[in-house]
Amino acid sequence: MTWHIVWQLPYFAIAAAFAILTFYEGDRKGGRWDVFRIAGLVLSLVWPVALVFIYLHSLQARFAKPANPRVFQPSRFKSAVSK
Repeated sequence: MTWHIVWQLPYFAIAAAFAILTFYEGDRKGGRWDVFRIAGLVLSLVWPVALVFIYLHSLQARFAKPANPRVFQPSRFKSAVSK
């Protein structure tokens, strides 16, 4: 198995679990297939993508070097009184 399959299996397992729970919740509330029930099922499959983007952004922010690191230089901040 390649690495992308290893990462996709947990994603689809979590998404499927939430889609099944959303389906049964809609069934208990009357079972009508309206726009909100379909949107709920679609969103239950899509929301884990947001977790992946948040995780990747946190990794990038943790390991990225600042573009222009500022170092405190006291000589640049001489006051006008000391002259």
